[in-house]
Amino acid sequence: MHRVLGRIYVVSMIFAAVAAVVAATFSVDGISSQIAFYLLSVAWLYTLYRGYTFIRQGQIQLHRIWMIRNYALSFAAVVLRGFLGIGAAMKGLFPTLSFADIYTTSAWGSIAICVIVAEYFVLNRTIAPLVRKRHPAERADIPN
Repeated sequence: MHRVLGRIYVVSMIFAAVAAVVAATFSVDGISSQIAFYLLSVAWLYTLYRGYTFIRQGQIQLHRIWMIRNYALSFAAVVLRGFLGIGAAMKGLFPTLSFADIYTTSAWGSIAICVIVAEYFVLNRTIAPLVRKRHPAERADIPN
């Protein structure tokens, strides 16, 4: 089941990356937003490629790490909508904010937050347990 869903996910991500490039190209929100979405598209494809190649090589842990990163980048679209809502609420407090300012900040912020959260999970939930499992004797020698 995981393999079938993974193949569907790969195809979906390729379509999403192409759609993001098209959306960025025709965006009227400025060059900064365009660059954010171009970089997001490249990062989607790169992390997807890395995850796919590692699973083809049978390296499950590396596959997992790269797919955590890929999924986090995918979730940036959801976080973007949340940030836009917060930005719309902030517009009442700061009337000089333009929608372009809110949108650009939300685009970059959503990508940055998702990357940071992904790296937290990669380091603390994926790599750290492997290191602890691999070196239990060394941990016993470390004073508290």
